[in-house]
Amino acid sequence: EGLSPAEIKSRLIASTDFNPALSEKAYSSGVLNIPKAIYVWSDVLQTNEPNARLRLGKVSDKPQNVVTLCKHNVFLDQIAKISIAKDAKNIRRAIVWQKQATGTDGELEKPDICEVDENDSFEFHFVDAASNQQTTVNLQNLRDYVASVRPFGASP
Repeated sequence: EGLSPAEIKSRLIASTDFNPALSEKAYSSGVLNIPKAIYVWSDVLQTNEPNARLRLGKVSDKPQNVVTLCKHNVFLDQIAKISIAKDAKNIRRAIVWQKQATGTDGELEKPDICEVDENDSFEFHFVDAASNQQTTVNLQNLRDYVASVRPFGASP
């Protein structure tokens, strides 16, 4: 079964490459990244290593994991996207798109963009679908994480 119109819209928003300079110009605060948009059944990860490729796979510890960013604590399974980028002044900024409550057909809550500070933290484990290797993802090495829309074959 395919995606609902709201799920498609949410995926397009979450699939952008975050750019703090676009926060007042584009609803998503970024530029659409087509590969991130089309891999709807996988979690997509991009680290901040030079020339880091997009990695498809699955976060193995999603339900019990809490992300602390922008003065909020959110369970990872309620997050559609986490992205961290430096602004023009070289300050690290974060954006976290959360899934709305059940019954909203996949819509996202418009987030605030915040400066990453010493109180922010998270760590989760990503299993790469191609290599089956596990990577520990944290505030220091994350560039972009886009959660799968839903597991393949699951009902909306």
